[in-house]
Amino acid sequence: MAHNPRYGNWTPAMWRDRAPTLADLRRHQFEVILKCARCQLPVGVRLHITAAALGWDYVPWGKTRRCIRWRCGGTMAFWCYPPQTNQGIEMF
Repeated sequence: MAHNPRYGNWTPAMWRDRAPTLADLRRHQFEVILKCARCQLPVGVRLHITAAALGWDYVPWGKTRRCIRWRCGGTMAFWCYPPQTNQGIEMF
């Protein structure tokens, strides 16, 4: 799908309305990562594995977890990358 300039004006709330659950993120082909606010460690999220543990109805928006890097102590938040745009959207 080609990049559409109008998506650059969308707010995170608009993206959340488009794809609130893991199933919706998969359907719309969003790439999802976890990124630490302290050390900036990016970790790819495999939606099918996450859904096996949490269910396809799980809503990752607004969720965080401790960083997996040893001794970091930071907080990781979900980020999504819609295929319609080249920008990352913090899901927190």
